[in-house]
Amino acid sequence: MRTFLIYIILLTLSIYGCRSQERKLKRIDKELQFVKTKLDGVNREYAFYSPYKPISNSPKIPLVLLLHGRFGTVSQVLEDNELLALAKKDKFFLLVPGGYSRSWADGRGTSPADKDKINDVRFIETLIINVSEKYNIDQKNIFITGHSNGGFMSHRMLLERTGLFKAGVIVAAHLSKSQLENFKPKQPVSIAFMLGTKDPLIPYEGGFIPKGAEILGGEETVQKWVNWNECGPESNLEAFDKEKDETKLE
Repeated sequence: MRTFLIYIILLTLSIYGCRSQERKLKRIDKELQFVKTKLDGVNREYAFYSPYKPISNSPKIPLVLLLHGRFGTVSQVLEDNELLALAKKDKFFLLVPGGYSRSWADGRGTSPADKDKINDVRFIETLIINVSEKYNIDQKNIFITGHSNGGFMSHRMLLERTGLFKAGVIVAAHLSKSQLENFKPKQPVSIAFMLGTKDPLIPYEGGFIPKGAEILGGEETVQKWVNWNECGPESNLEAFDKEKDETKLE
């Protein structure tokens, strides 16, 4: 799992945003494909980056999915983190789906996508299938990460489509009570969390969030996954640190 831990470090250093205003794509790489599609009669969009041509003689390489937060967009989340640069440097596919009305149907029942009964699980799974038909994706190394609403949606994908993913990184999102009541992973899956103990929107202790459903506390969320993954009581800690960058990961 060392490679995955390196991804966690890079994700930690990335900047996740949750802005409501779309930004111009001044720094977005021209090699990105922006695609408009339709599923269940609903117009959707996504961005995709490949370091290789479709159906080339390239080696099988990982796929990383990046989900924006509430009020975010494909463009915004690409502007606000460094995953595209990492995909170019480390040679992996990057898939960035766009939510419905800047939201995801993450199972809490509070977002526009949930209220309009959008099937985002099917949407994301369909995108993975479609790009896998055209590109040499390593099906054993598909990862997902998301922030806030995108983090809750990443939770849902890991719960409902566990077998699709090697691992996930959840940023600023706990398990919700509704997710816990309706979904459960079918097998162990590696997962990492970045949660704020002083997050004003996602309280670390759990409870009801503003205009949202009830969530578990941060430690309770982690413990649920510990139990599902059948982890032992002991932890193995390994420190990753760069001097003078004011961050540290264990």
